[in-house]
Amino acid sequence: MNQKQRVINYYEATHIDYRALWTGSDNRAVHFGYYDAQARNHGSALLRMNEVLAESVHITSTDTVLDAGCGYGGSAMWLAQKYGCRVTGITVSPLQAQKGQRYVRERGLEKIVKVLEDDYSNLNFKEDYFDVYWALESLVHAEDRDRVLEEAYRVLKPGGRIVIAEYTLRDDPMLTKAEQEYLTPWLRGWAMPKLLTGKEFVEALEKSGFKEIRAVDVTNHVRPSLRRLEILSVLNYPIALFIAPLFFRKERLENYYGFRRQINAFKKNMWHYSIITARKP
Repeated sequence: MNQKQRVINYYEATHIDYRALWTGSDNRAVHFGYYDAQARNHGSALLRMNEVLAESVHITSTDTVLDAGCGYGGSAMWLAQKYGCRVTGITVSPLQAQKGQRYVRERGLEKIVKVLEDDYSNLNFKEDYFDVYWALESLVHAEDRDRVLEEAYRVLKPGGRIVIAEYTLRDDPMLTKAEQEYLTPWLRGWAMPKLLTGKEFVEALEKSGFKEIRAVDVTNHVRPSLRRLEILSVLNYPIALFIAPLFFRKERLENYYGFRRQINAFKKNMWHYSIITARKP
């Protein structure tokens, strides 16, 4: 099975869990929340994450945005409603694309928001097309991150901006081989080939041609999302242990075991949460 199919299977198997435990009708989010003085609960923190990322690359009404790995189009719709910009969201998941298109119609945003089935490693857009490339917890699914960033660079206009919100491995000290292996259930469970350190992300962006690269550790702002995830894992443990193996798809079970390992790895200081921005010269 190739990586693209693994990602498709993961989101098809887990969409019920996201809908029941994480995603709201006002946000359609499948990402962590950003908690601060302006956002103190789960729903508002999910939307606040969009706002923080948008502010980091100064999105305006004149921008054309690519939401690469858009899920159900939650961020794409939020950006269009907040700023009036045009947004194209892409996902490899047919299920997400179908639902995202429906949510766009329900909000009456068809003129400025599109949700398409496409692959960010081989984009169907011409060069110098977008002003902003938006990747919110999506590049972790990329098998060839260099290729994805090269594509991002290609479709951005000169002066275009990229914003990435992602799990990044601890830079110093580097993870040992045993620690890397400890992450395996999480990576496998969430269809993620590997994680990069913040330094490696910066180097990958530089290699692709980006300038003015800035990486900010915002781990403290997502800790409450991890706590919420931990509570959900405890509450659902009996189901996962005794009932789920009889009825649930393998990907759904591995998702559960994955986020338990993610939480434990976080407690061991193996990974952080970073917001990375850069510009195409």
